[in-house]
Amino acid sequence: MTNQTGASQQLTVEVNNGQAGFKGRTGPINPRDTGQLKADLARGTYSVHVDGSSIRPARLTVGRERASAQNDLLQP
Repeated sequence: MTNQTGASQQLTVEVNNGQAGFKGRTGPINPRDTGQLKADLARGTYSVHVDGSSIRPARLTVGRERASAQNDLLQP
């Protein structure tokens, strides 16, 4: 993600509705810089938000795993 504001920001991803489960947070992301958060999320709905900000939270929905195309020949 990119921080396009003039202040340091932290991004949080957590299970929606305050249920117990995954919660991950980036370190501070400096202004005009990028950050990353890697997670292997289970099926469900998650909240993605910036801590202490007026930026609206987003909802992330993780569905079932898709079939792999790893051994399939790519066709034009």
